[in-house]
Amino acid sequence: MAQFAELAHKIRESVRRREAEKGLRESEEKFRSLVENALEAILVLDLQGTILMANRATAVLVEAGEGASLAGRNVMEFIAPESRDDVIKDFLQVASGHDAYLTEYTGVSKKGNRFTVESIGKIITYEGKIADLISLRDITERKRHREEVHQKNLMLMTLNDLQRAFAELPAGKRVEDLAVNTLASLSGAAVTVFSTYYPDEQLLRVSSLVFGSGLLENHPRVREMVTEFLGKRPEDIQVPLSPEMYQDINRSVVGIKKTVAEISYGSITPFVGASMQKLSGIDHFIHIAHVIDGELYGTSVIGLKRDQPDPSGELLESFAHIVALSLRRQRAEAGLRESEERLRSFVGQALEGVSIVDEEGRIVE
Repeated sequence: MAQFAELAHKIRESVRRREAEKGLRESEEKFRSLVENALEAILVLDLQGTILMANRATAVLVEAGEGASLAGRNVMEFIAPESRDDVIKDFLQVASGHDAYLTEYTGVSKKGNRFTVESIGKIITYEGKIADLISLRDITERKRHREEVHQKNLMLMTLNDLQRAFAELPAGKRVEDLAVNTLASLSGAAVTVFSTYYPDEQLLRVSSLVFGSGLLENHPRVREMVTEFLGKRPEDIQVPLSPEMYQDINRSVVGIKKTVAEISYGSITPFVGASMQKLSGIDHFIHIAHVIDGELYGTSVIGLKRDQPDPSGELLESFAHIVALSLRRQRAEAGLRESEERLRSFVGQALEGVSIVDEEGRIVE
């Protein structure tokens, strides 16, 4: 009887074991099915960062192809250099039991594209071994939108400051000087040039020039060297504008030109221009036309090196309009002063008595 009881016990244990194994397989299948069909990226890592399993969303995130297997790859292959230290630190935290907290990393796809993810890790047992279950949410677009909103707010603040600075420009100060210094500060350009347009003479004349601090540090005599190249001071450059050139400038408020010869409309020869660009390291120029209602008041030019980002086109267009309004006001005020001076001169030299009276007939002068 004892033998039959022992046999029955072994049979029950075997059945329970098979049922447990079956339940475990079913549980693992459910887990795999849930993970594989999840909309967000989920992967399982061993304690060395090797990918043991990754779902389709993970393969899509790292641009490996929807059906590609990532098993056997190390997760650090897909982490941007600036996030690797954070990943290692957080991985050690999770492995020591401090898990289930949200963090953010920058990744690099198989095609070299960068993305940003929110990540949360949890220690689990996977195939009988300790592993790290990672869930990733792609927040690249959300972060880009957040950054765009931030940059837009910064730009609005900058434009408000610009409008106030030009509106409150003290008497005797030139719009041209404020414009060139402001643009140099905004762009960080190697060189910034402002030219005023004189409609009676139909020419642009350089009125203000600023060299970037980096250029001055490398070439302290850059102004003298440019003068030697040109055979005259930069401030003495004049560019006569034909009707066609005038229309060309007015056609686009902001434009890009590659050479000094282009940006000077041929007033500086290609050879001299190329020598100046080699000296300064300038890669390209951004040309800004200060135009209102088809009337040109002046131009700004910034010279940027290859590693310098271009300022926002929207910011430059707004800057162009603010400066144009200020130049129009400055030109109108200058015209009014000239008119008053002519009148005073006429009155002072008149042979007969001349008086100026107000609306009530009282003598003003």
